Amino acid sequence: MDDDTPVALGLIRFRDESATCTSWDDTRMQRLATRLGYRLHRPLLVFGPGPSFWESDTADAIRRYRAEALFVPSLIHLDHAFRALEQLVDVITLDPFHVYADGADVLRRQLNALSEDQLLNIIRGYELDEAGSFDGAHTARPELAEIIIRGVERRQ
Repeated sequence: MDDDTPVALGLIRFRDESATCTSWDDTRMQRLATRLGYRLHRPLLVFGPGPSFWESDTADAIRRYRAEALFVPSLIHLDHAFRALEQLVDVITLDPFHVYADGADVLRRQLNALSEDQLLNIIRGYELDEAGSFDGAHTARPELAEIIIRGVERRQ
């Protein structure tokens, strides 16, 4: 990607002292940002559970790096600041239920940016398989994405 590639930031906010940044979240944000045409700025914005100015620090970073998007694993990481940050950048979440609110095609596009392992983790993590015993062996990425979409649709 060249210098004209739009910049995105990634944000992870922890709720307790024992939490750590998972490489899974980091990898998913990086991969999705690349697939959607963004350059994910490093390092990620990481905030702990204690009192902080994470909202203003995030807004400052958005302005400083001229970011056009903010990637988060789920909206829980933003709490009440979602609407304010959404005024500054596109907020892109890895939560399939939130993404589906923008339509199945938007969710499908984001899912297609992920690896088979990441799709399987979403299916298992959100319990989106009908039978509850899906192992995903030898299942192609497009089919895994459709399993996620159908699972989300069933819960709407």
